[in-house]
Amino acid sequence: MRTPTARDITEAEETQGWLSHVTDESERRCLTALAWCSARKRYFQDWCKEECIHPETGRRRKARAILRILLALPRKPLQHNEIDVFSLLPDDPEISDKDVIIAEGATHWRDAEAKPMACDFDTTLERFDWAEAQNARRQREARRKQAA
Repeated sequence: MRTPTARDITEAEETQGWLSHVTDESERRCLTALAWCSARKRYFQDWCKEECIHPETGRRRKARAILRILLALPRKPLQHNEIDVFSLLPDDPEISDKDVIIAEGATHWRDAEAKPMACDFDTTLERFDWAEAQNARRQREARRKQAA
């Protein structure tokens, strides 16, 4: 094992300061665990199992932590700084700006006296002959299995 140089120690101290940009404790733990596993030739997946989290969850938390650090670091002004950190499952409704247009309690745009949509373009959707045929086929197969 070699002795670290002054530059190595300076870089290590700087990277420790980057962790302050990650506000979520679970994301910070996953990032430090990845570094720890890499330094000791262990698998990150094993650490995730010890912590009782799924490895994919650990990887996503680690990726979000790295993204938070990248967004906090200074860079060229022409680069995109508005990257969404929570790109997996956003909680915001898609039509949040349309709540004024849609009346309270409205569930559809169709008039109350209008026919169902299936009647307008395909009358075969009103019949359920296929269900009766499928039940008859199942009964035949059950009788054949009992006979065998």
